[in-house]
Amino acid sequence: MDDSLEQSPEQLEKNLSEYKEQLKEVEQLLLDDPDNSEYKEIYSGLQEVIQLTQELRQASVHVEDKAGPGQLQKVPVAAITEAPEVKVPSVLPPQIKDQIRIAQQRAALAGQAPAEWAIGAQVQARYGGDGLWYDSEVIAISTSGKFIVKYTNHDTQDEVDVEDLRTFDQQHGQDQEYKGVAAPKRNSVKDTHMSLDEPPAWMKIKPSDDEKTKQKKKKLLKSFKSKQRFQKMDMEQKKKADNWKNFLAGKVSKKKKTGIHKGSMFRPKDKTMPHT
Repeated sequence: MDDSLEQSPEQLEKNLSEYKEQLKEVEQLLLDDPDNSEYKEIYSGLQEVIQLTQELRQASVHVEDKAGPGQLQKVPVAAITEAPEVKVPSVLPPQIKDQIRIAQQRAALAGQAPAEWAIGAQVQARYGGDGLWYDSEVIAISTSGKFIVKYTNHDTQDEVDVEDLRTFDQQHGQDQEYKGVAAPKRNSVKDTHMSLDEPPAWMKIKPSDDEKTKQKKKKLLKSFKSKQRFQKMDMEQKKKADNWKNFLAGKVSKKKKTGIHKGSMFRPKDKTMPHT
């Protein structure tokens, strides 16, 4: 049996923290060299290791740790306790304000907006003691920039990372079994257009990023969007060129069909005169 399966929850928790730190280091390397395929593979591999370690931690939890978040004693220190006010013109219906608030909460939970936007969101939080998900509400942002949640059925608070939060939409249809992370796709030299539908995970801005990292990511995201625009322009130009070629090919084909046929009334008369 693999020795890693016999590790204590404390040791697995320590390993998990180390893997997450390594993931951040590789992310910084990718920010400086975003086209490095080796860094991308390492990043993907670490994501898989983190997911597996979380599964192992859950499997090795002691019986006394399975009572859930009701055992929590330490109350995290809050730095921000209210979400920014959403201001909308009075002429708009009141539900618009609610829709904007929900959109802000989703963006914050995805790491794409300030963390304080998530305050008030109804979510599920993963409790570190057993690795299970519990209904919660985001009530504040801690002094360390993490999310403070209040567990609905336990009346206790906990401090968690954004990776340990999910919306109820994400929870729907999602199981807790380990699933391997797919290896990154290698683009061949012949691939003239890369898939630029969505920026990679390491490029997305997280609430825990420092200002320097945020600026690097903003610069890379701007470059990414610029590539998207140029790719779209290239595809449109190529489509126009193909349409023009097809048009010219059709005209040449018509010209070949037109000409002098045997028995045509436009056939020149034989100028040879008969001998008398």
